[in-house]
Amino acid sequence: MKDLLEDIEGFTGRILILTHINADLDALGSAVALKRYLAGIAPEAGTSIVVPGGPSAYGRLLLDALCEETLPRAGERAGYLFLLDTPTLDQIGPLDPTKLGDFIAVIDHHAPHPDTREVADLYLVREAASSTCEILYPYLRDHIRDDRDAALALLCGIMADSARLRYATGGTIHVLSDLLETSGLELEDANGFLQVPEDISRRTAHLKAAQRAELHRFGDWLVVTSRVNAFASSAAMHLLHLGADCALVASRDGGEVRIHGRARGRFVRETGISLGSDIMPELGRLLGGSGGGHAGAAGARGRDDRLEDAVKLALEMMEKRLAP
Repeated sequence: MKDLLEDIEGFTGRILILTHINADLDALGSAVALKRYLAGIAPEAGTSIVVPGGPSAYGRLLLDALCEETLPRAGERAGYLFLLDTPTLDQIGPLDPTKLGDFIAVIDHHAPHPDTREVADLYLVREAASSTCEILYPYLRDHIRDDRDAALALLCGIMADSARLRYATGGTIHVLSDLLETSGLELEDANGFLQVPEDISRRTAHLKAAQRAELHRFGDWLVVTSRVNAFASSAAMHLLHLGADCALVASRDGGEVRIHGRARGRFVRETGISLGSDIMPELGRLLGGSGGGHAGAAGARGRDDRLEDAVKLALEMMEKRLAP
């Protein structure tokens, strides 16, 4: 990565920074910080952030506040393409990175995926990191001292993806401490981007997920399945708050289905089950799509007609590992 940034210094062509659909604070925090860094080392380059389908509400706040969004010129191939916080290629929709950039750098903190690895010229993936921002920070550190907004973007991504440090590792704390000391920021500076009022649609989805929940007990573990039309990811988190050890929530979008999985830290530690590497890749294959993510937060997507089969497969895999 260090050599790549040295190669880009003084570059005058096009650079694309691409991240996943419904980009969150980590995706856009890393994208904004990287774009601002590249503007310093390659001021003549045209650097664009591309978010297929648009960002999440949290991501939009950050993008509007800290970075002027620039769109790539239609049909123009970039000399360098950075794919950030995106473990599987289906998360960038119909876009094909091999047709967008000559040199492709993948930077991510999810479980590695062979399809993404195959297209990458540089593959920087550290699953132990709590966020992509955490991975990027050491390479951007010297720039952070003079760019408070870039530092704030990284801070927001780290705080968001570590769930305000609930899932922070020793490495996360080390990076965060150095970031705050170097930039002069305080943790509270990120608060305005971490709190978006929940609208009635999101709250309705959470309640419907609870209403439709099906409980499956395997020994002393409680696994819950449910379905909603939208906000499946946050609905799965709310089912954990209600008492589930693991929650799988499905949502439909046209002819496509997505399954979002969330698990408590204790569930992951004591069972050894990783949703990102053990469960979701299998569901993605069954659905004719793909799946991956973290041990305790992952997802799969694919064809709608195999949804019931995919949920059944997930429960069967859970039962084999959890039943006494």
